[in-house]
Amino acid sequence: MLVRAEEATMKRFLFVVVPVFILSSCATYYHLTPTTLTPSQKVYYVQGYESVSDGHYAAKDSGLMINIFGFTTNDVLRLEVYYQNDTAEPIDAIPDRIKVEGVADDGSQKAVKVWEANSYVRKIDSQQRAALIISAIAGAFSAVNAGTSTTTTYGTYNGHSSYGSYRGSYYSQSQTYDPSKVAEANALNAAAIQSQANENERNIAYLTSVLLKRTTLMPKFHAAGAVFCDKDIYPGYIITVPFGGTDFVIHFKLVKDE
Repeated sequence: MLVRAEEATMKRFLFVVVPVFILSSCATYYHLTPTTLTPSQKVYYVQGYESVSDGHYAAKDSGLMINIFGFTTNDVLRLEVYYQNDTAEPIDAIPDRIKVEGVADDGSQKAVKVWEANSYVRKIDSQQRAALIISAIAGAFSAVNAGTSTTTTYGTYNGHSSYGSYRGSYYSQSQTYDPSKVAEANALNAAAIQSQANENERNIAYLTSVLLKRTTLMPKFHAAGAVFCDKDIYPGYIITVPFGGTDFVIHFKLVKDE
């Protein structure tokens, strides 16, 4: 989302937060809360989350600003990032160059993958297509089974003859195939596949609309959107946002939602 800064001064800390996928009721949710703050950093609440705003000003009415908060959704760590260019020159905002480091209890740090927006869309699209193919194959097998029925007959027999008495048992099995049941099952399967395909398209459209892509910000403009990272659980995180020659470094801890 690219907006002229003067036209959205009161909106600079407002983001739309909507889950990408439907989560199960037993899912565990986390969010990031800031820890150590520098003098230029302030905390605001955005959509119920603690958001850190960091401004770097070279002179009055001239400088840079970023705003960031994060939470986990499904299998990713989602950051909401805001860039504002208050300088007199164009500045590139490149969200996939954000550096996210997980901090373990012993203080060791490990890099967490930050996805470039278009690459992330391709990844999710590929995963959804693969899942849909598997569902279609499973549905085809299920349809064949629905049209096939097996009849089993078994019993015992006994009797007498001039040679003496006799007895035994018998067992037989036969299968019948009903094309109408196969057609009905195929129709239901096709409808389910199409419904899921439509849902997949909505997911991709949603991702495309909210992901923050590489943007050149002209003077007095800002951009905001979502940045997705792999969901590696750590007690703490250090997030470094490079912008306009300045590295904005913000420290967070991971908090489990109640």
